[in-house]
Amino acid sequence: MGIRIHTHALTDVGLQRDENEDAFDIVPESRLYIVADGMGGHASGQVASKMAVESIRQYIRDIASNKDHQFTYPVPNRYGPPEQLLSNAIQWANERLFIESMKEREYEGM
Repeated sequence: MGIRIHTHALTDVGLQRDENEDAFDIVPESRLYIVADGMGGHASGQVASKMAVESIRQYIRDIASNKDHQFTYPVPNRYGPPEQLLSNAIQWANERLFIESMKEREYEGM
């Protein structure tokens, strides 16, 4: 009999900000929970956290369906495939955010 896990998530605006800029998601088939803390007071924090979560989820799902994929970003050899996948997903998401911040003036500095 396997372990059954029920998940729940909740974010809170806190005491300092007017809006909640946090984002989260679950990639159940990969047993991955993604949380991005929106940087309140920084350029487009809410957009950045949502885009980061969506980009990581997309990368993980795309790679899971492509077993011949070669990782693009360098990761030390001491890390195994799960760590390499997560590191590459984060680096890919970071690159997406950087590109978007260059395209749209309101996202500058995101």
